[in-house]
Amino acid sequence: MWDLLCIGKKCHNNNKTLVGRVLVKKIIILMLVFLITEKVFAQSFSVPSTISGVTIGPSLARVYLTDLSGGFESCTVAEKKNAYSFDPSITGNEFMLSAILSAKVSNQKIMFQSIDCYMGYSKITHVYFCDTDRCE
Repeated sequence: MWDLLCIGKKCHNNNKTLVGRVLVKKIIILMLVFLITEKVFAQSFSVPSTISGVTIGPSLARVYLTDLSGGFESCTVAEKKNAYSFDPSITGNEFMLSAILSAKVSNQKIMFQSIDCYMGYSKITHVYFCDTDRCE
């Protein structure tokens, strides 16, 4: 086995230990890289639109927009490309829920930023009101 590691190099008996240490270090580095990396999703943005419907449950909120022409994550299940979702029970998401409900009752155009998927739907990570330059 040591001869295979020494292809193209001069290896002597005293270098076998050094080659083994280098191999072990490379394996440890590769294992750390695989453990640290996660699935990476590019962010996407919905088309600025008004909200046509909202469903809210203890662990799932779905938001339906009037214009669904784009901005879905690639992980979104085809039959669920009609809404965006998030978990309203996570701390901090109550602010997004409040913003979404206020946009619904005021018929204000909004835009979503989504990264990843949640229960087959594109997961909302940010809500933008279109009274700012963000939606232009």
